Amino acid sequence: MEPDAEELEKRLAAATSPLYVYPLVRFEAVQGLARAAAEAIKKNTKPTPTCWRKLATPSTLS
Repeated sequence: MEPDAEELEKRLAAATSPLYVYPLVRFEAVQGLARAAAEAIKKNTKPTPTCWRKLATPSTLS
């Protein structure tokens, strides 16, 4: 988890106006989940949060 994730979660929960998420950010999130699922399928296991974090590192996005 990111070092400041708790602070970000608090700020998001306290937001009163609608939140906008850029399409590229959504795409990257979906791509990361798809990579985790594909990796898990290769290993015949279910994707785990650890797997998602490992696959979301910048070195694997090239």
